[in-house]
Amino acid sequence: MLLQLHVLPRLRNELDPLDRLFVRLGPTGIGVESTVVDCSGPDANQVTILRPGGITKADLETVIKRVDVDPALLASDESRELLQPKAPGMKYTHYAPRAPLFIIDGDVEFFSKCVQTAQAKGQTVGAMGSSQLLLQLHERQCKPDLVVECGDRTNLSTVARNLFSALRTFDESPSSVDVIYAESFGSAGIGDAIMNRLRKAAGFKYLRAVPAAAASAATSDRSSTGHSSSSSGNGTSDSSSSHGVAAAGAAAS
Repeated sequence: MLLQLHVLPRLRNELDPLDRLFVRLGPTGIGVESTVVDCSGPDANQVTILRPGGITKADLETVIKRVDVDPALLASDESRELLQPKAPGMKYTHYAPRAPLFIIDGDVEFFSKCVQTAQAKGQTVGAMGSSQLLLQLHERQCKPDLVVECGDRTNLSTVARNLFSALRTFDESPSSVDVIYAESFGSAGIGDAIMNRLRKAAGFKYLRAVPAAAASAATSDRSSTGHSSSSSGNGTSDSSSSHGVAAAGAAAS
């Protein structure tokens, strides 16, 4: 078995005793697994990305006329279960930490609100994000119980290199957490591969900021129908996940 050096210590005890021949390859230069493409189509100038990786769609488009993406990678919440990924391993979540992981889709104020709301409910919260996000949280006096930096968001290759290790840190730390909130990254370049791994690690769970106009309309609709759900009073709505994590202004999905 060939494993990158950063993976070996974390998986040594999780593998079958008969599968313990390791070759040390040294530190990885990219971090996320390789790009997998399907070249079996009738057109020699067309490939389909089955798993995004270090070689991006833009890279491939410099040498291949047409580059498609497996529809299973782009599936919505409703259709995801109906599509079978073609690449092996795409349904497995070896990146996933033991604690429930949610991707925060919103700005730093929303991220801070999610952390503080969960803490107010008695939960211990882990936060994983770029050095920039963590600094912004610190400046806002937001104090997650366990903070893990995964790289520089202006240089996503650093996030790709550190993602697996950062997520595993939550399992290895003596300070366990009840829930983990992770920064969302853009899909440009290697960001597509990062978000692919992060979405799988989170089980596709998001906490999304609700635009003020939409929240106001939803509050109005609830008032007119006598719905018992309440607004947070600041143009956002309250939503809870199945793990008991509530974030003012969040839409869990």
